[in-house]
Amino acid sequence: MEGTRAPLDVLAEHLADSSTLLVLDSLEQVVGVGPELDELLTRCADLKILATSRTVLRLRAEHEYPVGPLTVPMFPQRPSIDELASLSAVALFVDRARAVRRDFALNEDNALAVVEICRCLDGLPLAIELAAARVRLLDPTALLARLGTSLDALGAGPVDLPERQRTLRATIEWSTGLLDDAERDMLAALSVFVDGWSIESAVSVAGVEEDQTLDLLDALAGHSLVSIAAKDNGPRFRMLETVREFSAELLATTPHFENTVRRHAAYFREFVENSHWPLPNETEWAGRLETEEGNLRVAIRWFFAHDIAPLPHIFRILWRFWQLRDRRTEGRPGSTSW
Repeated sequence: MEGTRAPLDVLAEHLADSSTLLVLDSLEQVVGVGPELDELLTRCADLKILATSRTVLRLRAEHEYPVGPLTVPMFPQRPSIDELASLSAVALFVDRARAVRRDFALNEDNALAVVEICRCLDGLPLAIELAAARVRLLDPTALLARLGTSLDALGAGPVDLPERQRTLRATIEWSTGLLDDAERDMLAALSVFVDGWSIESAVSVAGVEEDQTLDLLDALAGHSLVSIAAKDNGPRFRMLETVREFSAELLATTPHFENTVRRHAAYFREFVENSHWPLPNETEWAGRLETEEGNLRVAIRWFFAHDIAPLPHIFRILWRFWQLRDRRTEGRPGSTSW
């Protein structure tokens, strides 16, 4: 109504003279709220805002505290039941499983399967909750066997959850729905990578100029769809396996699929050929090859299927790498490693 005061003015007046912590949850649902929050912070000197969001606000006053998934470590030896039960991911699974089966308990028969379920689901709390609900019908071992198509194997969650959180697919669809076309195309292209990628490889495989690639990677990280880790030879980017699976489905529906996987294979062919064994710094190169081993396997399989001519040269170069890692059998004829 005309003459009615703006809600922001009323709120700012109310908070102006008090020391206040304002908690805002799921802020990504409020599009374009950043300028209003910036004005509120400017007008209220003693105001602090704690906001949860899948996207960053990109305000100068903002400090990001990424909340990662629940960790599921690898164990060099079989751990005890008590050790496994103390893991936050496993504890969440057990708690939610008991909500649908009161007699469910972690034991010697199911413990390792529960751990692998949590690991396959990237430690994502929502995914673990949805998986645990399946214990009503399936024991953990049977459930684990069905997680090859993890986006659809988990079923629906409680009806009192927001609709976007009732299935893992719906959650990821909702998150990617916040992207623009260029960001969505980049996310799809990045799904060809296994165990991460560098800026250089993203530029080559996505077929996008470096400046735009950096902007798109930054945007995807801001949407919590890509994570960044600092490495000696530059930043390393990754996406959760569940997000990668969804993104791979997106890529498969686009006309860019064939060219993207071909560029991936071509990039890693060149990556191997540029290693120039032997070198004084061959240990450094062996480390780089090991980092990219998942991508190398994907690329080599592509050449097996489409163009075997480069493979002898690729394998001759990789032979030195396998020697250094005492894995000589991988390059022999008949090896099933690739």
